[in-house]
Amino acid sequence: MPGRGSSKKVRDTDKGYKKRLRQIFNLKPTSLTVGIHAEEGAKTHEQREYDERTTITVLDIGTIHEFGLGNNPERSFIRGWADENKEKNQKTISKLMQSVVAGKRTIEDATDIIGLRFVGDVQRRMRDSKSWAKELKKRTIDRKGSDVPLIDTGQLRSSIQYKVGYGRK
Repeated sequence: MPGRGSSKKVRDTDKGYKKRLRQIFNLKPTSLTVGIHAEEGAKTHEQREYDERTTITVLDIGTIHEFGLGNNPERSFIRGWADENKEKNQKTISKLMQSVVAGKRTIEDATDIIGLRFVGDVQRRMRDSKSWAKELKKRTIDRKGSDVPLIDTGQLRSSIQYKVGYGRK
């Protein structure tokens, strides 16, 4: 066993960790948003034959459901999801960012995975809205032919997307 005066030295070998840290610290702040973004939100909402009175956008429909308006109660499909899944979402982000630091995936891949998971979760919440949202009025059920809140033509649900903002300094 080598003693104090031994000639053996500890050798510190960088196997890419320092380079990876430099890459991470050189990234601009990353943002990931999930919801109805400008391009999809600006589209005219597909109305069924029963309602040709107004032109309304997908974003308008989403906002009415998210916050409520007049006779339409709040059916928060985005904020409600975020509130109910805060801890789970933080764990998902943490786990994927740790894999970036470990060099197992790129920041771009990690944010894409997070975005796809979150979009799927919000869309599932919309699909399962009968379990958490206020019931529809009979008149609405008769008009649309379904008792599932938030889903009529499917356009609103398919408009939920994610966007990643990242870059270098």
